Amino acid sequence: MGRAAGRLDTAGLSGTGFGILAFGAGGAAPNPAKWVISRGDAGPSVDHSGDLHGDRGPMPRKPRVHVPGGVYHVTLRGNHRQPIFGTDEDRRALDDIVEHAVSRCGVAVHAYCWMTNHVHAVVQVGERPLGVFMHGVATRYARRFQRERLTTGHLFERRYHANLVASDAQLLATVRYTHLNPVRAGIVADPADYTWSGHRAYMGLGGPGWIRTGLVLELLAEMPGRARERYAAFVGGPAPASESSSVAGPDVMLFRSRPTDGGREMPSRENLEELIARICREENTSPEELRSPTKGHRASAIRARIAEECRDAGVATISEVARRFDRHVSSLSKAMGRRNAKR
Repeated sequence: MGRAAGRLDTAGLSGTGFGILAFGAGGAAPNPAKWVISRGDAGPSVDHSGDLHGDRGPMPRKPRVHVPGGVYHVTLRGNHRQPIFGTDEDRRALDDIVEHAVSRCGVAVHAYCWMTNHVHAVVQVGERPLGVFMHGVATRYARRFQRERLTTGHLFERRYHANLVASDAQLLATVRYTHLNPVRAGIVADPADYTWSGHRAYMGLGGPGWIRTGLVLELLAEMPGRARERYAAFVGGPAPASESSSVAGPDVMLFRSRPTDGGREMPSRENLEELIARICREENTSPEELRSPTKGHRASAIRARIAEECRDAGVATISEVARRFDRHVSSLSKAMGRRNAKR
């Protein structure tokens, strides 16, 4: 089910430590022309060369690749794998710090899990690099932890790990992998019994206000109730013993084909042009106006609506809609994010 449009050329990234690619809020790969290579001091690089402590050593940092709209699986471990939480109050403090950083940095957290000596998070960045968010969270938490215990020294390892998520299938696998950490560790038998992960929010059982479940659930079904059922079945179903966040390659696109009913493919009611024409009638505009290079919030919102309906109905991918209107995938993905935030 691979789609050539969902893959990007990695030839220009040799030597960066970049193993996989990223996709924006709508699930399609951003335009490589929008990628930014930066050398700022805000935080570690996505090629694992980041230094949370700021002591660089004799060699300059490797440049990090920032993909606006990219989704990352981030892991941060205690120094020498020591515990980074002593009490539930520590975990609640990290929740509060993340909430502040999400608002300040303009990121979205789609999954997380606070384990004893490490944390996982699935983070989608905006215009600001991932390092800004991670450096802020790690620094504030470490200072609070050490202040409470009157200790000094490094709480976290020098480097956090960040993998770019490359496809719908990989996003789903990464969320499952993240939320099943306490089950694999033998802490609980049911991930819903673990308070400090995003699984309970996906199941409608409550959670911090900063976690965003919509992107993942919309991959599974249009109706929230049905999406939760499918999520529960997916997380509780069999997974390869070696499953990790890189289980799916960038050419695998799940839940973007036509919707199914009992294993039978349902016929698509509209093709791309028919869907565009219908929405243009409803919004009192035209495809030509939406394709125009003129910028405008209303046109951007309408293009985002078209992309969402195409995605949900299996009519077209986000990248195909972006090409139809001569837009970058990253720009369209951000417009979709703004549209979802207003709901």
